[in-house]
Amino acid sequence: MTPKWKPAKNIKEAKKRFKDLGINEVSNPAFSNVPKWGDKEFIDEVLNPVLKELERISIKFPAFSKALKGNKLKGLEIYKSQVLPRGFVGDIDVLGTYKSDFEKILMAMTNSSKWEKPLLSVSRKSYTVGEDFKYVFRHELGHHFQDSIIQSDDVILNAKGGNFFKLWKKVGIDKDGSFNSDISKSWFKKNVSEYSGTNSAEAFAESFSAYTSSLYKRGMLPKQVEKYFDDLIGKE
Repeated sequence: MTPKWKPAKNIKEAKKRFKDLGINEVSNPAFSNVPKWGDKEFIDEVLNPVLKELERISIKFPAFSKALKGNKLKGLEIYKSQVLPRGFVGDIDVLGTYKSDFEKILMAMTNSSKWEKPLLSVSRKSYTVGEDFKYVFRHELGHHFQDSIIQSDDVILNAKGGNFFKLWKKVGIDKDGSFNSDISKSWFKKNVSEYSGTNSAEAFAESFSAYTSSLYKRGMLPKQVEKYFDDLIGKE
């Protein structure tokens, strides 16, 4: 029987639990006209909901948890805003981004209970595999996992997982046997999400977010993508 989840009582406790799981610092920054969260809002509406998702993933996927602890995310910045401040990711509106140079995730959140939607859609019918803060967090965590953990020599994962780009190339073989990235993009757009067809990095992050979702059911992802993540983090 799974024990009932216990929320952190205060910000200090929450930050310690994040750090124990592999995220060194969680912050509540102000930026330009973006205000900071109040302490009660920050713990109730932000830290505990995100912490609960991270602890769920860590318990369900111990191989991932071990890898994250071995190559920690340096920071998680959560802004009180509908979208991230302009200038962080260019002149576009986004809910989250991973800064690989700093090994940080930046997220925009408002009231988590209002934003959270029990949705997981894997197919070309959706632009992304999710819409709520949990999806955004898992997607950006997937970027950190791919960029800083899988490619790190000091973290050992199941060797069968290998480099996701091999899978990206495998589904993009043209009739003449050559690799065509447009075929890979179309394949992922059709089978995972529209956004996953951007490039192999977004294909990985979208697939990771789907695979680690509490709503994921076997067979939602294409069998070769599902097997990749089975081999990488799904089995001890």
